[in-house]
Amino acid sequence: MLTIVLAAVSTYIIDEAENAADFWALRYKLNDKTYRRVINLIGSYSYFIVYMQFPSIIVLLMCVLIYRYGLHLSYFNDHLKRMEFYLKTEEYIDILKHYDVIEENLHFLKTTLSTPLFIALLHSYFNLYSALSVVLNGKIMIYMFVELGCNVFTGIVLLTLLTIYSSKIPNYMKKIKNTVGFLINKHEQSNLRNEKEIRILKRMEQKEIMYLSACGMIDFKKSFLLTAFGTLLTYGLLIVNLAPKSESLVF
Repeated sequence: MLTIVLAAVSTYIIDEAENAADFWALRYKLNDKTYRRVINLIGSYSYFIVYMQFPSIIVLLMCVLIYRYGLHLSYFNDHLKRMEFYLKTEEYIDILKHYDVIEENLHFLKTTLSTPLFIALLHSYFNLYSALSVVLNGKIMIYMFVELGCNVFTGIVLLTLLTIYSSKIPNYMKKIKNTVGFLINKHEQSNLRNEKEIRILKRMEQKEIMYLSACGMIDFKKSFLLTAFGTLLTYGLLIVNLAPKSESLVF
């Protein structure tokens, strides 16, 4: 529904721009104003579907998947907090095996989402860079406002969602390590002989924190968001200033 509204608004704004319809019609000249409106509507709708709706749906699905995996870690951490202090060694082994299964699933998630996260990240960067380059060129046609607004909004929202949800996985794992460390301290302070239980808990505590990554090149952490926008602004300004200035912007 939103894409239809955006396409209609975009068509209304660019109604007076004759060359806009030529772009969607592959430079074919349309003299009839009604035909130009129809072509502009279809072209704008297709554009918003491909560049805004589809990527947004894919990113939202990835966020839901990451969120579901994060819930497993959260439930496991809550279980450790509610766990009775005096358990049998076999029960500690079962807890370790359960955590190993969760860790294997996280490895599978990391491998599966590596390329999609990279593509989604590039899409967000390209959206923001295209808007930045047009704005810095200083010649913005009125019919480009809707497109630029959607590019900026989509780029910021998708990049923010990816960073926030992906960074939840290592945060949950850090909480589990803290909880396990607390249990180890309780065992070490007790007067019972529980060396086996302590060794099992230390194996859990020594496990590495896992970060979701984009093709192994970028790890998603909370601090990545500021780094991403800072890098985009810095290198975006550099590239735009080095590029030759165009005389005019053609739709």
